[in-house]
Amino acid sequence: MSGQTLLVNFAPGQTCALTVDAAGGNGFLPSSRQVKYYVVATKGNQLPLLAPRASGKMGSGQVVHLQTANRHGTNFGQPIKWKITQGNEKSCVLAKGKGKAVNVQLKSRGTCTVVGTAPADSAGKWLPLKVKRTYKIT
Repeated sequence: MSGQTLLVNFAPGQTCALTVDAAGGNGFLPSSRQVKYYVVATKGNQLPLLAPRASGKMGSGQVVHLQTANRHGTNFGQPIKWKITQGNEKSCVLAKGKGKAVNVQLKSRGTCTVVGTAPADSAGKWLPLKVKRTYKIT
């Protein structure tokens, strides 16, 4: 445990007991095992390291950064596969940038929906990722 973060590294569905010890100081006595928590592990949610701009209205000619050369993939380390599911090449296109950067270029009026997916891990500790954004190009 570090600060407010507890790293649980065991399989989903298992439990572990967490005890809290305090060293004491400033007039307080040390305490040991005064509080016991039971932690149940669940599958982790994968999140993109760079959250794409929220769905909504955008002007033609604008660019949405889906991932950059330095911020790409998920918090688990999986690559994200991006695909346009609504819109044609006249309204929007995916464009690769430097390194692993991916952008969507909004070209002309219409609707553009882009979806990013990443698979679950083979050990069953992480859920698959699906990110969907829809941009109404004005």
